[in-house]
Amino acid sequence: MFRKIPDNFFLGVALGALVLFVGKNLIHYIRVHQFTENSLPPFLHEPKPELVVLLANIFLFRFLMIKLSYERTGKGVLFCTVALVVIYYFGKFK
Repeated sequence: MFRKIPDNFFLGVALGALVLFVGKNLIHYIRVHQFTENSLPPFLHEPKPELVVLLANIFLFRFLMIKLSYERTGKGVLFCTVALVVIYYFGKFK
């Protein structure tokens, strides 16, 4: 099934951005709609869930590189992951 998908750098960037975007919105939904500010559990505080979403992107990168041998798509996912880590770091801690 996966062999029909082309090995493309921009497809990897789009796939990596999609995983990070969906994960970020899921975390935001859980933080806002499920808990109040005072009842937020410690594992949902600021940097921890975002790092878990990055870990999901790293597992996607590993799956693409090792299991499917999609080198260019894996590089796109890794590029997106590193770029968004840099943006998050300089955006939060500036």
